[in-house]
Amino acid sequence: MNAVITLFSLLLIVLSTILNRIFPKVPLPVFQIILGLLVSMSPLPLTLDFEPEIFMIVIIAPILFWGGYNASRKALWRYKRPIGLMVVGLVLVTVIGLGFLFMNFYL
Repeated sequence: MNAVITLFSLLLIVLSTILNRIFPKVPLPVFQIILGLLVSMSPLPLTLDFEPEIFMIVIIAPILFWGGYNASRKALWRYKRPIGLMVVGLVLVTVIGLGFLFMNFYL
């Protein structure tokens, strides 16, 4: 069953890529989100045993490595201030937002 779901997921990825080629002004993640939403609302019983550790090692790690390997050092240095502000700002917003959420709903 997992192989069927994996092949179905690959089919949806190909379909989203084709839709993105037909409608290039719409970003690819929009098609992927819409297709994922349609699949989640379908009456088909889709269950998948998901191992997050394997996903992190097989999918996320190579993507991060490739992105870091191909990053332009000149561009990183040129945009060091906005990058630094986003890093610090997003961490602060996340910590404060989650702290506020937990304090209001769990205390």
